[in-house]
Amino acid sequence: MRSRIQREIEEHPLRLLLVLGLALRVIAAFSARGYMATDDHNQVIELAAQWLRGENDYLTGDSQFYRSLLYPYLNYLQFAACHAVGVTHPDAVMLINRLLHAGFSLWTIVLTYRIGLKLSDRSTAFIAGLVVAAHAVMPYAAVRNLIEVVCMPFLLCGIYEIVNGEKSERRSIRPWMVAGLAFGVGFLIRWQIASAVAGIGIYLLINRKWRDVVWMSLAFCVPVIIQGFWDWHAHGVFLGSLVKYLEHNALRAYDYVVGPWYRYLLLILGIFIPPLSLLFVYASGKYIKRLGILAWAVLPFVIVHSLVPGKQERFLLPIFPLLALMFVIALWYWQRDSSPRIRRLIGYSWTWFWVVNAALLIGALTHYGQRGKIEPMIGLFEEELATGVIVDVSERGRRTDLPTFYLDGGGVRAMPEVVQATSMSQIDSLIQDSERWSHIVYFGYPELGPGMLPDRYGQHLEIVRHTGPTLVEKALLTLNPKYTHSRESWLCRIVRH
Repeated sequence: MRSRIQREIEEHPLRLLLVLGLALRVIAAFSARGYMATDDHNQVIELAAQWLRGENDYLTGDSQFYRSLLYPYLNYLQFAACHAVGVTHPDAVMLINRLLHAGFSLWTIVLTYRIGLKLSDRSTAFIAGLVVAAHAVMPYAAVRNLIEVVCMPFLLCGIYEIVNGEKSERRSIRPWMVAGLAFGVGFLIRWQIASAVAGIGIYLLINRKWRDVVWMSLAFCVPVIIQGFWDWHAHGVFLGSLVKYLEHNALRAYDYVVGPWYRYLLLILGIFIPPLSLLFVYASGKYIKRLGILAWAVLPFVIVHSLVPGKQERFLLPIFPLLALMFVIALWYWQRDSSPRIRRLIGYSWTWFWVVNAALLIGALTHYGQRGKIEPMIGLFEEELATGVIVDVSERGRRTDLPTFYLDGGGVRAMPEVVQATSMSQIDSLIQDSERWSHIVYFGYPELGPGMLPDRYGQHLEIVRHTGPTLVEKALLTLNPKYTHSRESWLCRIVRH
């Protein structure tokens, strides 16, 4: 078996990477349901759902969305196509959505391998591709609606075309035009990759690629100008979405997760699993001059993101494949120049990396993100008589974002009236109008057993669906109870006598 796998690696490395990558992503598509962050649902799926309902606004209180609508609109088209052929259950629509993202993410694996092949040898390119295909983060992230992941292949495509253009003996403008277009589309999806693109531009100018930079810049401007005129037509401001984004972040720079400047450095060391990550960083520093375009794309991106106050782990995702390429190629240089003792250390570190990664991968492939929020909404979608819903968030004392796409499937059924109650006094007041409400959803703590729910509300209740925390959520509750709240929920039907 081992010799057969070794032969497959030697003869068909890319095919093996794609089979493995697709298998892991299909598992994630079926098992890792839900969503990871607020943005990947509310600013993509909920937007598409609003359009399906015939509502043409963006986010509450915003007349101009602060991102390009390109990616949300593609999701809207998929939803509309599903509805047209009779697939209307939100769970089924989202499964198809995740499977489509799984297929799209294979482009990232292909480009990672091909860039590695251009800059190193086949074995090193395979290892870099393997990290991107099977790292615990990647299959899970690949099937999410994260713009940080969707922009990946466009950034990689631009770099691949530049590497091709640099190594080609023919003086053609094609690779530079394709690179510019790819960077432009990636920029529309995720504005922040501009720092990596700027770094690549500086790298080309240092290498006196004046003509090539001009062609690449012109091509980059094509999708950006199209977006600019669309914003102007829709809202009267050229590139109004980008202007809105800059204004939004200037005013709310400290409203989100704020971290020290070195947070991303620690994150990189963590996600590439010590001690291998330490060897990666050392090798990259030692051979930084040989890493060329990879270093010029990665370093400006990390520096700019480290200087910005708001820091979230997912912000680093656009350059994950570039980090894998840079680290693996740097380690390849070091292995060639090092002693047998260092090579053994690197080998042991790789073994530990894959053992730990396998354990993390199992958890990631089966994690149902935000299950406590989604399952009650699906239960209400399936309850034909759901007309009015009280959402009890009194234990938290504040309102929460509800994934309403799962509540009506984007206009598939009538949207029931939903009120979020932040205190028991508010709930008591609402329940007095008993005929108005058909269901109660309780977001609370595990200590509250189902038998206590009728006493809590003074109503006869029938529990329709109870959703407990996932394995990952249980682990987070145990490891960090101070900053992690329960994700448990109960959907109850009010029983009339």
